[in-house]
Amino acid sequence: MSVLAIHSTRSDLTAAVGEVAAGLQAGQPKLVVYFASSHHDPATVAAAMQEQLPDATLIGCTTA
Repeated sequence: MSVLAIHSTRSDLTAAVGEVAAGLQAGQPKLVVYFASSHHDPATVAAAMQEQLPDATLIGCTTA
């Protein structure tokens, strides 16, 4: 088992999720725990993450 830590500082949600997903693809993650700014709608973030990482179980958290 390996652990990867990926982050993005992009303010655009689509760009940030794409950057994070690209960094995780090589590891073929089974579980992804992510923290997202409360400036983004949690449902929108979750949908974008699921679209980019369809085979991973996702656990999302916000900074709020």
